[in-house]
Amino acid sequence: MKLQRPIGTYDITPDEAVVWSHLEERIRSMFIRYNYGEIRTPIFEYTELFQRGVGEASDIVAKEMYTFQDRGGRSLTLRPEGTAGVVRAFIENGLEKKNPGVVKLFYIAPMFRYERKQRGRFRQHVQYGCEIFGSEGPEIDIELLVMLNRFYQDLGLTELDLKINSVGCPVCRPVHRDEFVSWARPYLKDFCEDCLRRFESNPLRMFDCKVKRCQEILQHAPRLLDKLCENCRSHFDSLQEGLHHHSVSFEVDSKLVRGLDYYTRTAFEMSYAPLGSQGVLMGGGRYDGLVDYLGGAAAPGIGFGAGMERLIMILDETGRSIAPDDGVDLFAVILGDRAVRAAGDLLAQARSLGLRCDRDFTGKSMKKQFQMADKLGAKFAAVIGDNEIDKKVIVLKNLKEGHQEEIPWSEDLHELLEKINAG
Repeated sequence: MKLQRPIGTYDITPDEAVVWSHLEERIRSMFIRYNYGEIRTPIFEYTELFQRGVGEASDIVAKEMYTFQDRGGRSLTLRPEGTAGVVRAFIENGLEKKNPGVVKLFYIAPMFRYERKQRGRFRQHVQYGCEIFGSEGPEIDIELLVMLNRFYQDLGLTELDLKINSVGCPVCRPVHRDEFVSWARPYLKDFCEDCLRRFESNPLRMFDCKVKRCQEILQHAPRLLDKLCENCRSHFDSLQEGLHHHSVSFEVDSKLVRGLDYYTRTAFEMSYAPLGSQGVLMGGGRYDGLVDYLGGAAAPGIGFGAGMERLIMILDETGRSIAPDDGVDLFAVILGDRAVRAAGDLLAQARSLGLRCDRDFTGKSMKKQFQMADKLGAKFAAVIGDNEIDKKVIVLKNLKEGHQEEIPWSEDLHELLEKINAG
């Protein structure tokens, strides 16, 4: 058997890892500016957490989880999404008592879903996202969406399509549910099997269906927006006013839902419009009933999740490179045995100053060493031979411009650092 990576997974090679690392830094920087703290939860949890936290009627639990028994006979599941584990950690670690005001948490972590292989979707994928606890007013919803809008705009994705909706609350949603069930029942024979299953367990999730025939039928369904109670209507109106105030464009989409019972009010999804359905960047919503549903003291919550792979794919397809200049700062070209140790000393000093350095370890000729430096994208080469050692100088060659000069080799390397930073 030929050894190869499992279906639905991928390798990140060094050239690609540079992009990943840079993007992760930008995501972390975004969250830190808004005073989020990073949280890291286990890759696997007890299966019951996802059955309750995601919902047994969801496609994730019904079809996509990697579930196994450990040696003690306990059912464990590889993390398929971020919210349930973060809520569990919020409760178990008493984070509401350790933070003044709202608790803002973010994560960048691998997730695992047994999905059909298709472009941009992987069975192991990385999500970045956040969960916020402690505020039920629309102001935190607004701040979250403004933050994300600015982040994607700063990446050059200016043609954004933000869709928002309200899925109501336990007061008004049952009214809509009863009306929707009565409306849908005569059409059940025309819906797909997934919709029929959802109709029995959680009818609102029928709006999640991507089957064209089902979507056409649902165009005429009663709208939850028309059944909102006074509090939910006020919350949704304030959300829209806040987004207008911050010049964030959006569209109200009455079919956008979060169908689980503990989801409340705000639901949202953001896409890069020119790519249509392939351009979805992130999605999220409020879940004011989830913390107490999972055993904690009642606390309102809101969050989102987004795929790193999808974001990188969109940036690539639209020609928006975010790869930093990762070439080597200094490459030592070694001439003679005495220069080997001297070059090691030089590079050790240079690295202590924060420079990225390298050298040949295979005994290449001077010409081949320069070729190696070019291949590594080196900015400067330091030529070191017997003559340079005796004179206590370095021949510093600017590989981008082609000129070279001798500079003193002192222990603080101040002049070398200045030359490289200027280059």
